[in-house]
Amino acid sequence: MTTGKVYVLIDPRDGSKRYVGETTQSIEARLGWHIMDSLAPWTDGTRAKTRNAEKVEWTKELVRAGLSPRVALLQEVTLTGDEKVDKRLRWEAERSWATQLRAEGAVLFNKKTGPALGSKRSEPSKLKGRKRPNITAAQIGRASCRERV
Repeated sequence: MTTGKVYVLIDPRDGSKRYVGETTQSIEARLGWHIMDSLAPWTDGTRAKTRNAEKVEWTKELVRAGLSPRVALLQEVTLTGDEKVDKRLRWEAERSWATQLRAEGAVLFNKKTGPALGSKRSEPSKLKGRKRPNITAAQIGRASCRERV
């Protein structure tokens, strides 16, 4: 059975938790997308869409300093195979973790309310056919840096 993953991006300079996200990809692959979104326009001339300019600027700042966010798995969510139900399960888990971490004092880049259910949030399937930016492994840095929380 497929699982979704809820993860947290961590600032490598001070260990602070900065962003909670969800994905059906590996968390390392999702981290790579966060980094690529902050570095360059897509090769087809468009800019990767983001709703969170603060997160993008934070990621750019780290990359300019030769660093990369660390990523840690918070929860695996068992999925049902029904796309609408699965989105709801992942987003509810993401919001729950963001609420919990904020209660513990984390200052997150997440929007307080999170994505609205049924919103047109970019899913990997909607990115098919778009070319990834030409990003080198050196630019991504330690994108595979993973830890457990």
